[in-house]
Amino acid sequence: MSFGVSGIYLSALMTVIGSMLARSRGWIPQGQFRLGRWGWPVSIAGAVYLALMLLNVVAPTGLSSPRGYFNLDWITLLVIFLIAVVGGLYFFVSRPDRGVSRHLHDPAEPTGAERA
Repeated sequence: MSFGVSGIYLSALMTVIGSMLARSRGWIPQGQFRLGRWGWPVSIAGAVYLALMLLNVVAPTGLSSPRGYFNLDWITLLVIFLIAVVGGLYFFVSRPDRGVSRHLHDPAEPTGAERA
């Protein structure tokens, strides 16, 4: 159960971190709901909260109990670590970011040049 919960917190944290990276690179959110100047404070507060909750879930705290098992207490942290290592190896070996440049412009999407 703890891996399911930690996976939810981890995916939400990665989404918030991704939005913060995009915002730092100049991304301006579109749509009806925008936080405006509150975007950064809300993102930072969300990242801190999600990181603390993820740490709360994956921290091995049950070893002091006489019924605590080492493998049950460390398995979530071990699986997250293995996924991060395999994902990092995949990224650095296959370099999927090299093919992004051909997808930066969609010919079907109108640009500002057509409107002028």
